[in-house]
Amino acid sequence: MAERPHLRVASEDGMTIAQHRRRDGWGTDDGRYAIDKFYTASTDGKRDHATVQVAIPASLMAEIDKLVQSARIPEYDTRQAFIRDAIVHRLKFADEHLKVIDATGRRRINQWINLATVKALRQEKSVREQILTELADALKEAEQTRDLTQIAQIFEAQEPIIRDFPPDQRERGLRILAQYRHYLEDGDG
Repeated sequence: MAERPHLRVASEDGMTIAQHRRRDGWGTDDGRYAIDKFYTASTDGKRDHATVQVAIPASLMAEIDKLVQSARIPEYDTRQAFIRDAIVHRLKFADEHLKVIDATGRRRINQWINLATVKALRQEKSVREQILTELADALKEAEQTRDLTQIAQIFEAQEPIIRDFPPDQRERGLRILAQYRHYLEDGDG
């Protein structure tokens, strides 16, 4: 392909495209990717490169050639320049897409953890409710048989547990205990 005059100046600073390529390889030295930036250099800033051969459909190559020959995008002065730019943009797209998938996966995992936590909390609440029901039944039975030793043992074993319950169940448990506390204080009910 013959050199086209409009390709000589790449920017207002008067540098040619080739000079820009040599100075800043892929143009990513600042660490920022821009979708509207052209990444057409054949080496990075350290002149590192690799060669790859890829077969593509003839119709796609014809479209690339048509774009290059039109000179409507000066940065695409060769097929290779277009293909390099396309590769960089697709890699960035894929990278961002995978980050979204990873973030979505993390959100799903967090949702599962939260759901499992909610289920566990519900089960704990259910267990605590069962403990309170059994506590009331055991105290009632001990009261009916006037088994003060049993009442004292229930208080000794259950009161510390109930004090660690969440506020609503703790208050309910303490109200149950309060109904029978006088047996401990009086000794005879």
